[in-house]
Amino acid sequence: MSEPSPLSEQEREELIAYLDGELDTQAARAVEEKLQRDPAWRREAEQLQATWEMLDFLPQAHAPASFTERTLTFLQASQARQLRYRRLRRNLVYTAWAAAVILSALTGFWSGRGHPVFPSAEPPWPPSEEVLLLLQHREYWPYYDKLSSFSFLRQLDQADLFEEGS
Repeated sequence: MSEPSPLSEQEREELIAYLDGELDTQAARAVEEKLQRDPAWRREAEQLQATWEMLDFLPQAHAPASFTERTLTFLQASQARQLRYRRLRRNLVYTAWAAAVILSALTGFWSGRGHPVFPSAEPPWPPSEEVLLLLQHREYWPYYDKLSSFSFLRQLDQADLFEEGS
């Protein structure tokens, strides 16, 4: 004789609900019919019934009388702690945003007045004579780019090859 197929999860849940007395009368009758017709249902019901009967032999755990009070006190303290953390986190976010807005406003105000955001400690130095000459003759800058140093120009100036004013 072949082995009948085991019950699906849904069928097993239905059988457990029947054994616990949780089904209405119509669903309970449908399960009873399946138990009479299907040997797999009967075998599963017998195994579940035997398992529940064996549970009666296990020692029963008893909670102390103060268990409920301690549990509720712990739960209330935990909820209060979570509420404090939520408020603290919200306040930190608001404070960070406020600080960012204030810092941005101060930076904009400071730079809008013409001051650099981070002023340098030393005053700017006066330009050298070479820089002043370069600025006076900026139309020659493309030619100066081709030179590697000013020494060539100094040599030309000292050789008096080009007389000015003639």
